[in-house]
Amino acid sequence: MPRDNREVLCQALRLARRANISIFSIGASTWALAELGLLPDGQGAVHWSSLAAFCERNLNAEPLPKLFHLAARVSTCAGELACLDMIVRYTRDRFGSDIADRICDRFLIGPVRGPEVDQPAQMSNMLRFAPPVVRQVAMRIRQTVESPLRISSFVAETGISQRQIERLFQRHLNCSPRQYYLDLQLALAWQLCEQTEMSLLEVALASGFGSNFSLARRFRQRFAVSPTELRASRLP
Repeated sequence: MPRDNREVLCQALRLARRANISIFSIGASTWALAELGLLPDGQGAVHWSSLAAFCERNLNAEPLPKLFHLAARVSTCAGELACLDMIVRYTRDRFGSDIADRICDRFLIGPVRGPEVDQPAQMSNMLRFAPPVVRQVAMRIRQTVESPLRISSFVAETGISQRQIERLFQRHLNCSPRQYYLDLQLALAWQLCEQTEMSLLEVALASGFGSNFSLARRFRQRFAVSPTELRASRLP
């Protein structure tokens, strides 16, 4: 966003807050609220694809991997279709179920997702139909992206062999557990390179690569550009 426009937006948000005008943030606009210290209790819904970068840029804020977060003065939404869920829920809370149901009928939508629902993440559609053991291992992998573990360390938790886990991953996710790890690491590295000012060493460590060399090699293999080239392409 151009600097002049950003300053106008920040001024408008501050005035709205002082005048007790309700503020609704969708998608990346939650970042502006965080930088201005306007998030209620420091909490706001942030899209999963920018969650890690948001954490690095806003150390005093608590990002919520929820569809949306309704608060008395400032409400936030991860974006996309979740915006409609937030509108319906807000309408129901403020004006009653009858009007909210009319909106649902008008837009031909069924049950509305609530603010307690977690956002879908990478490969969520494929994981939805995968066996519980695949979802269990995938969750453990997501939890340890910064410090990757050996896949064998998850075997005892599942009660089946590593070979069987690998076959199930291949069948349902079309990749091995190790490849799933790498995909998440590279997605995180891209996000941090693109959305933060972290040094490349910090990016490498945060995404579990351990060194600039390892990050750059894997990054170029996947994206055909280096982290340095990606950042250079963002410059005006």
